[in-house]
Amino acid sequence: MYDSTRPWLATRSDFLPALAMPHVPKSSAGYFIKPGMDLIDLFIGSEGTLGVITAATVKLRRLPAKRVFGVYSFASLSDGIEAGRRIMVSGLRPSVMRLYDRHAASHSLSRAVEVPLPDPTVVLMFDGEYPELVELEAQTAFAICAAHNGTQLPASIAETWWDRRYIFYYPPYAPELPSIWGTVDVVADFEHIEAVYEAVTQAVRAAVPAEWDLQLTTHFSHWYEWGSMIYARMKIPTGPADLREAKALHDAVFKAGTEAALAAGAVMNDHHGVGLRLEPYMRAQYGDGMEALARIKRALDPNNILCPGKLGFE
Repeated sequence: MYDSTRPWLATRSDFLPALAMPHVPKSSAGYFIKPGMDLIDLFIGSEGTLGVITAATVKLRRLPAKRVFGVYSFASLSDGIEAGRRIMVSGLRPSVMRLYDRHAASHSLSRAVEVPLPDPTVVLMFDGEYPELVELEAQTAFAICAAHNGTQLPASIAETWWDRRYIFYYPPYAPELPSIWGTVDVVADFEHIEAVYEAVTQAVRAAVPAEWDLQLTTHFSHWYEWGSMIYARMKIPTGPADLREAKALHDAVFKAGTEAALAAGAVMNDHHGVGLRLEPYMRAQYGDGMEALARIKRALDPNNILCPGKLGFE
Protein backbone atom coordinates (compact mmCIF):
# COMPACT_ATOMS: atom_id res chain seq x y z
CA MET A 1 0.00 0.00 0.00
CA TYR A 2 1.09 3.58 -0.63
CA ASP A 3 0.47 6.19 2.05
CA SER A 4 0.83 9.70 0.60
CA THR A 5 1.42 11.11 4.07
CA ARG A 6 4.34 8.75 4.62
CA PRO A 7 5.96 8.20 1.21
CA TRP A 8 9.05 6.58 2.74
CA LEU A 9 6.82 3.60 3.53
CA ALA A 10 5.84 3.11 -0.11
CA THR A 11 5.91 -0.50 -1.25
CA ARG A 12 4.52 -0.10 -4.77
CA SER A 13 6.46 -2.09 -7.33
CA ASP A 14 7.01 0.98 -9.52
CA PHE A 15 9.27 2.42 -6.81
CA LEU A 16 11.42 -0.60 -5.97
CA PRO A 17 11.44 -4.30 -6.81
CA ALA A 18 10.14 -6.62 -4.13
CA LEU A 19 13.16 -7.78 -2.15
CA ALA A 20 12.97 -10.87 0.04
CA MET A 21 15.22 -9.91 2.94
CA PRO A 22 16.61 -12.55 5.32
CA HIS A 23 14.50 -13.30 8.38
CA VAL A 24 17.48 -13.22 10.76
CA PRO A 25 20.42 -10.90 11.51
CA LYS A 26 23.01 -13.54 10.61
CA SER A 27 23.48 -15.87 7.67
CA SER A 28 26.29 -16.94 5.36
CA ALA A 29 24.20 -17.30 2.21
CA GLY A 30 25.85 -14.87 -0.16
CA TYR A 31 26.29 -11.11 0.22
CA PHE A 32 24.68 -10.28 3.54
CA ILE A 33 23.50 -6.70 3.25
CA LYS A 34 22.40 -5.06 6.50
CA PRO A 35 21.98 -1.55 7.93
CA GLY A 36 25.26 0.17 8.70
CA MET A 37 27.30 -2.28 6.64
CA ASP A 38 30.61 -1.41 5.05
CA LEU A 39 32.65 -3.11 2.33
CA ILE A 40 34.11 -5.71 4.66
CA ASP A 41 30.59 -6.90 5.47
CA LEU A 42 29.90 -7.20 1.75
CA PHE A 43 32.98 -9.33 1.13
CA ILE A 44 32.26 -11.65 4.05
CA GLY A 45 30.17 -14.42 2.57
CA SER A 46 31.03 -13.58 -1.05
CA GLU A 47 32.87 -16.93 -1.39
CA GLY A 48 35.45 -15.53 -3.80
CA THR A 49 32.95 -13.98 -6.21
CA LEU A 50 33.94 -10.36 -5.49
CA GLY A 51 37.67 -10.41 -4.86
CA VAL A 52 40.75 -12.23 -3.61
CA ILE A 53 41.90 -12.08 0.00
CA THR A 54 45.63 -11.28 0.10
CA ALA A 55 46.08 -10.76 3.84
CA ALA A 56 44.17 -10.99 7.08
CA THR A 57 44.61 -9.68 10.61
CA VAL A 58 43.46 -11.96 13.40
CA LYS A 59 42.60 -11.26 17.02
CA LEU A 60 44.14 -13.42 19.73
CA ARG A 61 42.82 -13.97 23.23
CA ARG A 62 44.60 -15.38 26.22
CA LEU A 63 43.44 -18.68 27.59
CA PRO A 64 40.69 -18.09 30.16
CA ALA A 65 41.48 -18.08 33.85
CA LYS A 66 38.34 -20.08 34.69
CA ARG A 67 36.09 -22.62 32.99
CA VAL A 68 32.84 -24.04 34.33
CA PHE A 69 31.09 -26.96 32.61
CA GLY A 70 27.52 -28.18 32.92
CA VAL A 71 25.22 -30.81 31.38
CA TYR A 72 21.43 -31.10 31.54
CA SER A 73 19.03 -33.59 30.00
CA PHE A 74 15.44 -32.74 29.14
CA ALA A 75 12.33 -34.85 28.82
CA SER A 76 11.46 -32.94 25.64
CA LEU A 77 13.39 -31.01 23.03
CA SER A 78 10.96 -28.11 23.51
CA ASP A 79 12.13 -27.69 27.10
CA GLY A 80 15.75 -27.64 25.97
CA ILE A 81 15.07 -25.04 23.28
CA GLU A 82 13.20 -22.82 25.72
CA ALA A 83 16.01 -23.09 28.28
CA GLY A 84 18.50 -22.11 25.59
CA ARG A 85 16.33 -19.20 24.52
CA ARG A 86 16.01 -17.90 28.07
CA ILE A 87 19.77 -18.14 28.58
CA MET A 88 20.50 -16.12 25.45
CA VAL A 89 17.85 -13.42 25.81
CA SER A 90 18.89 -12.82 29.42
CA GLY A 91 22.32 -11.61 28.34
CA LEU A 92 24.32 -14.61 29.56
CA ARG A 93 27.29 -15.51 27.39
CA PRO A 94 28.00 -19.24 27.25
CA SER A 95 31.17 -20.02 25.32
CA VAL A 96 29.60 -23.38 24.47
CA MET A 97 25.93 -24.33 24.32
CA ARG A 98 25.06 -27.39 22.27
CA LEU A 99 21.64 -28.96 22.48
CA TYR A 100 21.44 -32.49 21.04
CA ASP A 101 18.14 -34.10 20.12
CA ARG A 102 17.57 -37.58 21.48
CA HIS A 103 18.98 -39.24 18.36
CA ALA A 104 22.20 -37.23 18.47
CA ALA A 105 22.49 -37.53 22.26
CA SER A 106 22.04 -41.29 22.29
CA HIS A 107 24.36 -41.91 19.33
CA SER A 108 27.15 -39.47 18.48
CA LEU A 109 27.36 -37.63 21.80
CA SER A 110 26.97 -40.75 23.91
CA ARG A 111 29.69 -42.54 21.96
CA ALA A 112 32.08 -39.62 22.34
CA VAL A 113 31.67 -39.23 26.11
CA GLU A 114 31.04 -42.94 26.82
CA VAL A 115 27.90 -42.27 28.88
CA PRO A 116 24.34 -43.37 28.01
CA LEU A 117 22.30 -40.28 27.08
CA PRO A 118 18.79 -41.31 25.99
CA ASP A 119 17.18 -37.84 26.18
CA PRO A 120 17.78 -34.42 24.60
CA THR A 121 20.93 -33.10 26.23
CA VAL A 122 22.60 -29.69 26.43
CA VAL A 123 26.33 -29.24 26.96
CA LEU A 124 27.32 -25.89 28.48
CA MET A 125 30.60 -24.13 29.17
CA PHE A 126 31.34 -20.68 30.53
CA ASP A 127 34.82 -19.20 30.68
CA GLY A 128 36.61 -15.90 31.14
CA GLU A 129 39.17 -13.82 32.97
CA TYR A 130 37.15 -13.25 36.15
CA PRO A 131 36.42 -16.50 38.04
CA GLU A 132 33.62 -15.04 40.17
CA LEU A 133 31.80 -13.71 37.11
CA VAL A 134 32.22 -16.99 35.23
CA GLU A 135 30.84 -18.94 38.17
CA LEU A 136 27.88 -16.58 38.56
CA GLU A 137 26.96 -16.77 34.87
CA ALA A 138 27.24 -20.55 34.87
CA GLN A 139 25.11 -21.03 37.96
CA THR A 140 22.48 -18.64 36.61
CA ALA A 141 22.30 -20.62 33.35
CA PHE A 142 22.11 -23.89 35.27
CA ALA A 143 19.19 -22.53 37.29
CA ILE A 144 17.39 -21.65 34.04
CA CYS A 145 17.89 -25.23 32.79
CA ALA A 146 16.54 -26.64 36.06
CA ALA A 147 13.53 -24.32 35.89
CA HIS A 148 12.69 -25.72 32.45
CA ASN A 149 12.56 -29.35 33.57
CA GLY A 150 16.24 -29.99 33.06
CA THR A 151 17.95 -32.76 35.00
CA GLN A 152 21.53 -32.05 35.97
CA LEU A 153 24.09 -34.63 34.87
CA PRO A 154 27.75 -34.86 35.93
CA ALA A 155 29.81 -31.93 34.66
CA SER A 156 32.52 -34.45 33.76
CA ILE A 157 30.43 -35.34 30.68
CA ALA A 158 30.94 -31.82 29.31
CA GLU A 159 34.61 -31.86 30.26
CA THR A 160 35.06 -35.11 28.35
CA TRP A 161 33.17 -33.63 25.40
CA TRP A 162 35.48 -30.60 25.44
CA ASP A 163 38.60 -32.76 25.48
CA ARG A 164 37.28 -35.00 22.68
CA ARG A 165 35.32 -32.47 20.61
CA TYR A 166 37.48 -32.94 17.55
CA ILE A 167 37.25 -36.71 17.42
CA PHE A 168 33.99 -36.33 15.49
CA TYR A 169 36.13 -35.54 12.45
CA TYR A 170 38.04 -38.83 12.57
CA PRO A 171 37.14 -42.54 12.39
CA PRO A 172 35.20 -44.23 13.85
CA TYR A 173 32.98 -41.16 14.37
CA ALA A 174 33.43 -39.46 11.00
CA PRO A 175 31.73 -41.24 8.09
CA GLU A 176 33.82 -42.86 5.40
CA LEU A 177 33.10 -44.20 1.93
CA PRO A 178 30.98 -45.99 0.80
CA SER A 179 28.72 -44.06 3.20
CA ILE A 180 26.66 -41.11 2.01
CA TRP A 181 26.60 -38.17 4.40
CA GLY A 182 25.96 -34.46 4.68
CA THR A 183 24.66 -31.67 6.91
CA VAL A 184 21.67 -29.42 6.40
CA ASP A 185 22.75 -26.25 8.20
CA VAL A 186 20.00 -23.63 8.63
CA VAL A 187 19.23 -20.80 11.03
CA ALA A 188 15.99 -19.27 12.28
CA ASP A 189 14.66 -17.00 14.99
CA PHE A 190 13.26 -18.42 18.21
CA GLU A 191 9.71 -18.10 16.93
CA HIS A 192 10.39 -20.61 14.14
CA ILE A 193 13.35 -22.74 15.17
CA GLU A 194 11.43 -25.69 16.63
CA ALA A 195 9.07 -25.82 13.65
CA VAL A 196 12.14 -25.71 11.39
CA TYR A 197 13.63 -28.65 13.28
CA GLU A 198 10.44 -30.68 12.90
CA ALA A 199 10.03 -29.82 9.21
CA VAL A 200 13.63 -30.63 8.30
CA THR A 201 13.58 -33.87 10.29
CA GLN A 202 10.39 -35.08 8.62
CA ALA A 203 11.48 -34.01 5.14
CA VAL A 204 14.90 -35.67 5.30
CA ARG A 205 13.45 -38.91 6.66
CA ALA A 206 10.79 -38.94 3.94
CA ALA A 207 13.41 -38.40 1.23
CA VAL A 208 15.32 -41.59 2.03
CA PRO A 209 13.68 -44.99 1.37
CA ALA A 210 13.75 -47.31 4.39
CA GLU A 211 16.05 -49.74 2.61
CA TRP A 212 18.98 -47.31 2.97
CA ASP A 213 18.85 -47.23 6.80
CA LEU A 214 19.08 -43.45 7.24
CA GLN A 215 20.77 -42.18 10.39
CA LEU A 216 19.79 -38.61 11.25
CA THR A 217 21.24 -36.80 14.25
CA THR A 218 20.56 -33.12 14.87
CA HIS A 219 21.98 -30.62 17.30
CA PHE A 220 21.65 -26.89 17.92
CA SER A 221 25.24 -25.72 18.10
CA HIS A 222 25.13 -21.94 17.67
CA TRP A 223 22.86 -19.65 19.67
CA TYR A 224 22.18 -15.93 19.48
CA GLU A 225 20.01 -13.47 21.36
CA TRP A 226 17.45 -13.75 18.56
CA GLY A 227 17.56 -17.42 17.55
CA SER A 228 19.53 -20.57 16.91
CA MET A 229 20.57 -22.94 14.15
CA ILE A 230 20.39 -26.65 13.52
CA TYR A 231 22.89 -29.14 12.18
CA ALA A 232 20.82 -31.96 10.72
CA ARG A 233 23.51 -34.56 10.03
CA MET A 234 22.44 -37.44 7.85
CA LYS A 235 24.33 -40.63 7.12
CA ILE A 236 23.46 -43.60 4.93
CA PRO A 237 25.88 -46.38 5.90
CA THR A 238 26.02 -47.93 2.43
CA GLY A 239 24.32 -46.18 -0.45
CA PRO A 240 23.57 -47.30 -4.01
CA ALA A 241 26.52 -48.86 -5.82
CA ASP A 242 25.75 -46.83 -8.92
CA LEU A 243 27.36 -43.40 -8.56
CA ARG A 244 24.51 -41.62 -10.33
CA GLU A 245 21.94 -43.18 -8.02
CA ALA A 246 24.03 -42.33 -4.98
CA LYS A 247 24.36 -38.70 -6.07
CA ALA A 248 20.63 -38.51 -6.80
CA LEU A 249 19.88 -39.76 -3.29
CA HIS A 250 22.26 -37.20 -1.79
CA ASP A 251 20.65 -34.45 -3.87
CA ALA A 252 17.18 -35.54 -2.78
CA VAL A 253 18.11 -35.21 0.88
CA PHE A 254 19.47 -31.70 0.47
CA LYS A 255 16.55 -30.63 -1.68
CA ALA A 256 14.01 -31.93 0.81
CA GLY A 257 15.80 -30.53 3.86
CA THR A 258 16.54 -27.10 2.40
CA GLU A 259 13.08 -26.55 0.92
CA ALA A 260 11.44 -27.66 4.16
CA ALA A 261 13.62 -25.30 6.18
CA LEU A 262 12.87 -22.31 3.97
CA ALA A 263 9.14 -23.05 4.03
CA ALA A 264 9.19 -23.29 7.84
CA GLY A 265 10.80 -19.88 8.31
CA ALA A 266 14.55 -20.56 8.26
CA VAL A 267 17.28 -19.24 6.03
CA MET A 268 20.25 -21.09 4.67
CA ASN A 269 22.59 -21.18 6.32
CA ASP A 270 24.31 -20.29 9.55
CA HIS A 271 27.96 -20.43 8.48
CA HIS A 272 28.75 -23.30 6.11
CA GLY A 273 28.36 -21.18 3.00
CA VAL A 274 26.59 -21.83 -0.29
CA GLY A 275 29.12 -23.01 -2.85
CA LEU A 276 27.61 -25.03 -5.67
CA ARG A 277 25.55 -27.39 -3.53
CA LEU A 278 23.06 -24.76 -2.31
CA GLU A 279 23.16 -22.24 -5.14
CA PRO A 280 19.90 -23.54 -6.68
CA TYR A 281 18.06 -22.27 -3.57
CA MET A 282 19.48 -18.74 -3.50
CA ARG A 283 16.58 -17.32 -5.49
CA ALA A 284 14.07 -19.03 -3.21
CA GLN A 285 15.65 -17.17 -0.30
CA TYR A 286 16.27 -13.77 -1.87
CA GLY A 287 13.60 -13.56 -4.60
CA ASP A 288 14.03 -10.50 -6.82
CA GLY A 289 16.83 -9.44 -4.50
CA MET A 290 19.09 -11.79 -6.48
CA GLU A 291 19.17 -9.20 -9.27
CA ALA A 292 20.37 -6.58 -6.80
CA LEU A 293 23.11 -8.94 -5.65
CA ALA A 294 23.99 -9.72 -9.28
CA ARG A 295 24.46 -6.00 -9.96
CA ILE A 296 26.95 -5.81 -7.11
CA LYS A 297 28.76 -8.78 -8.61
CA ARG A 298 28.89 -7.16 -12.06
CA ALA A 299 30.10 -3.84 -10.63
CA LEU A 300 33.05 -5.40 -8.81
CA ASP A 301 33.77 -8.18 -11.29
CA PRO A 302 32.76 -6.85 -14.74
CA ASN A 303 34.64 -9.60 -16.56
CA ASN A 304 33.07 -12.36 -14.44
CA ILE A 305 36.39 -14.03 -13.72
CA LEU A 306 35.88 -14.56 -9.98
CA CYS A 307 34.35 -17.95 -9.26
CA PRO A 308 31.71 -17.90 -12.01
CA GLY A 309 28.78 -20.16 -11.13
CA LYS A 310 29.14 -19.74 -7.38
CA LEU A 311 26.19 -18.40 -5.35
CA GLY A 312 23.91 -18.72 -8.36
CA PHE A 313 25.70 -16.05 -10.41
CA GLU A 314 26.44 -17.19 -13.98
